[in-house]
Amino acid sequence: MIKGIGGYPKGITFAGRKDIGGGGLFFSDLDLCTTQRRMMMPSFRRNALVDLSPHMTMGANAFVERMEKR
Repeated sequence: MIKGIGGYPKGITFAGRKDIGGGGLFFSDLDLCTTQRRMMMPSFRRNALVDLSPHMTMGANAFVERMEKR
């Protein structure tokens, strides 16, 4: 996880978009952002990604097939 997240504020552009984006990771700052990132970290560990890779591959292949039919 990136240290010193406070040095990278989202700024007024993101603050003005919270009405449509809510308080999720993309729009949150500082403590809330750190908490949300920690909650998501297990999903991006190697074992989790290895388990997901066959599903991502199937989805990508299905997408390519649909695009080729167009």
